[in-house]
Amino acid sequence: MKILKYIYIALAVLTPLSCSNSDDGDNEVSPEKVSLIFPDNGKECTTGVFLENSTDSNVIFRWSNAPNATSYEVTYTNTSVTPNSVEKKTFTTNEGEITLKQDTNYSWTVTSIRGTKKEVSDEWTFYNSAKGETNFAPLPVKLIAPEDKIELTTIVGVLLEWEKSELINNEDDIESYTVHLSTSKTFIENETETLLPTTGLSIQIPNTVNMATTYYWKVVTKDTFGNETESQAFSFKTL
Repeated sequence: MKILKYIYIALAVLTPLSCSNSDDGDNEVSPEKVSLIFPDNGKECTTGVFLENSTDSNVIFRWSNAPNATSYEVTYTNTSVTPNSVEKKTFTTNEGEITLKQDTNYSWTVTSIRGTKKEVSDEWTFYNSAKGETNFAPLPVKLIAPEDKIELTTIVGVLLEWEKSELINNEDDIESYTVHLSTSKTFIENETETLLPTTGLSIQIPNTVNMATTYYWKVVTKDTFGNETESQAFSFKTL
């Protein structure tokens, strides 16, 4: 009987320990965030291999190694079209070849992956050049203020602000900026949209906006060659 008693005691002690070990085994190690290397941020990419009888070119993307990552997902977005065209490609090393449109602006990120754990890099932008071109569309501006999805208790003195890309060969090439302000997130050209042209990098919110309303805004950049590019869209709500 004493032997059975000791067995029961041993089983009572070991059972919770076994459960604890099983739970610990379910924990996954998260991969680290990568640093983007190439194509350079805000620059023109001229290293692409032009494809014969095509308007595409192959570009090698590079980023840093992420400890604990088993794969990397590159998300690259064609920002020269509306709506933007988003594509993804997965690699197991810290570089990979991707086919891109020539004469096109892109943004890109890299997601390091291990099982269900993911970590997204910062976003970079670049322009993929075309064969034999002498000018290209400027990269979209970056919206700064007001921050996206902010709620404004007043619009008095509030400016819509943005900054231009470094990819400008000549300051004189930029002809104008036009702010599109709309109550529709699709910016349908009707009575809901207001166009605010300017040559500067900011413009005051018009006092004609309604209170208790959500507004969406973006900036279209136009150069002296007639090229136009659209920024991403931000929103703000008047209270």
